[in-house]
Amino acid sequence: STTASIVSSLDGGASKTEEWVIKNQKYIFVIVILVTLLVLGSLGFNKYIQEPKESQATNDMFQSQQYFDQAVNGASKDSLFTLALNGADGKYGFLDIADLYSGSKAGNLANYYAGMAYLNMKDYSNAVTYLNAFSSNDDVLGPGHETQKRCFLSTSNLF
Repeated sequence: STTASIVSSLDGGASKTEEWVIKNQKYIFVIVILVTLLVLGSLGFNKYIQEPKESQATNDMFQSQQYFDQAVNGASKDSLFTLALNGADGKYGFLDIADLYSGSKAGNLANYYAGMAYLNMKDYSNAVTYLNAFSSNDDVLGPGHETQKRCFLSTSNLF
C-alpha cells in the first residue's frame, strides 16, 4: 500500500542520515566546538576588553568635550578648540582619542568633534578628513550631514 511505501522510504532516509552522522561525528563535534569557542571568545572580548576600553575612552574625552563646549559658547574660540583637539594638563585631546581608541564608539565620536572643531577654526581640509573618518547610522549625523557638505563645498571653493 501507499502508506507502507512512504514509511519504508522514510525509514531508508533516516537510516542514511544516521549513517552519515555516525560517519562524520568527529567533524560535526569539531565544528560545534569551534562555533562555541568563537561565540564565547566574541562575548569575552566584548565584555572584558571592548567595554573597559570604551569606558576609559569616554572618561578620557570628558575634558576635551568641556573645552569644545566652552569654545562653542565662549569668546576665545580658537584657543579652546585647539585645547579640545590637542588636550592640556596631561589630558588627551580629540586627536589623541581618535587615534588611541580607534574602532571604539568614543574614538568615532572624537573624529566628529575634531572635524567640527577644525570646521569652526576654518581649517576645512582637516575638517573633511576627520568628518569622513566619522560614521553614524543617525540621520542627522550620518553621511548626508549638512556640515560635511559645507566642508566639501568650502574646500573646493564652491561655497
